[in-house]
This record gives sequence, C-alpha cells and structure tokens, in this order.
Amino acid sequence: MILVLIMMQSEPELHRPLYYTQPVVLVDGITRTGKSMLGPILTSFQGVELERMEMILERIPQLYTLGKIKKDAAVALLRLEIQMKLYESMISRNINFRKGDHSSVFSQVNPLKYLKRLIKKEGDSVVQQILDEKPIFQVQQHDVLGMSEIYFEALGDSLRILEMIRHPIDVIHSQYKQGYGKREGNDPRIFSFTIRHHDYLLPWTCYGIEEEYIASNQMDKVIRSYTARSDRLWETYNNLSKKQKKQVLLIPFEKFVTNPAPSLEKMEHFIGRKQTKFTKKSLHQQRCPRDLNITERAQKEQEIKSLASKECIKLMERLSQEYERIVSDL
Repeated sequence: MILVLIMMQSEPELHRPLYYTQPVVLVDGITRTGKSMLGPILTSFQGVELERMEMILERIPQLYTLGKIKKDAAVALLRLEIQMKLYESMISRNINFRKGDHSSVFSQVNPLKYLKRLIKKEGDSVVQQILDEKPIFQVQQHDVLGMSEIYFEALGDSLRILEMIRHPIDVIHSQYKQGYGKREGNDPRIFSFTIRHHDYLLPWTCYGIEEEYIASNQMDKVIRSYTARSDRLWETYNNLSKKQKKQVLLIPFEKFVTNPAPSLEKMEHFIGRKQTKFTKKSLHQQRCPRDLNITERAQKEQEIKSLASKECIKLMERLSQEYERIVSDL
C-alpha cells in the first residue's frame, strides 16, 4: 500500500543549498595534458586545500551529458559531494596518505597541516571555520570543461576551472604510448565509463562515432577519441557567456613549465589567493621551470603519421593548427 502511494505522488525535486560561496577550483584537462602538476602547486597558495581525486565529481557530469541523470539530481549531488569532501578535508577524514601518489598529503609541501587535523574534533565548529576562513576546495578532473553546463548550474559564480591544454601531437603520442586505444573495455585499471555498441565496449567519449572507432587501428582510435574530446571542449568553451569565460583560466602546458611566473600571477587573481613561502618549493618538486626539447615533437609527429590513416592525420593537423592559434592569443 505504501509503495502504491509513493508511485502515485509526483516526482520530488532534489535540492541541496549552496552553503558556501568561496571559489571551488576544478583542475581540469584531457588525459596526458600535464594537469597533475597544477594541484600540488595550487595547494601551496593561501587557503587552498589539498587536491582531491574524487571520480564521482566527474562521473556526475558524464551521466548528465549522456542523459542518464536528471538536472536536479546532478546539481544536488555535485553540491552535496563537494561540501562533504571539503568538510572531510578540514578534519583529514578520507584524505590520501599513500606515499607516492601526487594527491597524497606527503606529496605536498606542508603535510604537517593535515597530520594535525587528524586529532581535530568534528562538528559545528568545523562548519564555522569553513564559513570564517573560506578555504578553497580543489579537485582534479578530466574533460569537465566540455561538460561544464551542470557545474555552472550547481556552483554559479563560485566555479573556477583551471584548464591545462597541451599541443595535440604531444597528447596523442603520450596516450598511444600509455596503451589508449586498446585498453578500454579490457583493462580493469581503466576506471572510466564504457558504452556497449553491438559486441564492443568503447570509451564513453566516442558516443556518436562508434562505427568509425571500431574500424580504426590503435593509433586512429587514440586520434578519434582525442578529437571528440577536444572538439567538445572547445565547442563548449566558445559557447560560454562572457561572464562564464572569466571563470575559466586556460593554461598552456608549454608556457607554464618553461616560465610559470605569468601563469601563477593569473592564478592568484583568478582564485583570489596569494602564493606563499611554500610555492617555490612546490614548483621545484614539479620541475618548473624546465626546458622543453623542441625537436621531440617532430619525432613524435613522424611516428604518429607512420601509424595513422590519412583521415586521422588530417584530424591531428587540424587540431594542431587550432591549438597553435589559440595559444598564440593567450
């Protein structure tokens, strides 16, 4: 009888208030763009929390983009998870203490801060601390700029996206060397959604190009998947309002690693927090600044062309030209 009454009721609207208004920073980028260096550096800024690797926070926009979850549920869940993870960070609950992980407490320049929190009492005093000190929650994401509609809906003016971008030739080559194009659907350590198409399992990012992807060799699979992700990113970015674009900071990998100072100044203004005495040490840990071998890209390009089809070579060349034009304006 109770079940019948529930089924007769109108569907409830899920809602979670936006309790905190300080920036929430998404450190975003396509796989192998080098974004993992940004989190530890950003943690050295005033009031910026330890970078989190919370896959649920990128699964939600993926599910919403694929039409598998409704807007009210996606918005409420994003807010709920972010607020809960921030609270947990303030008392070092569910924090990464595994040595060697780049998101570990021990990979940061001030691990003592999080060790002290292990004995901190939880409760309303922690909420008050968040309201008073306005710590900035940051989380590493993949491809979220290309699915950012639901994040803007959930966080509004609080959203900040640090988007690491990198030359397509370097990214494609790196993804190929990491086994992308053959591991999806076969490797249990690839923790991302796949879609079923006939008897094949494909990366969810290949939705809409299933047949082309299946018919491709490994290198072409990498190029097609990367093209789909890159095109989604730039199409979404170009369709943002002027106000929303100000909530996205594009950081070219090549410029950052060779001369990080200008990007660090932009990051300070972007999130409203200053560098600290720990920032220089964090840069050193991430090998910034460093020289890049300009001849390596030509070698990578030749290797890619030796394995890719003419069609996919053209895709790579288009993406490269677009990237070089975008970066020249930054």
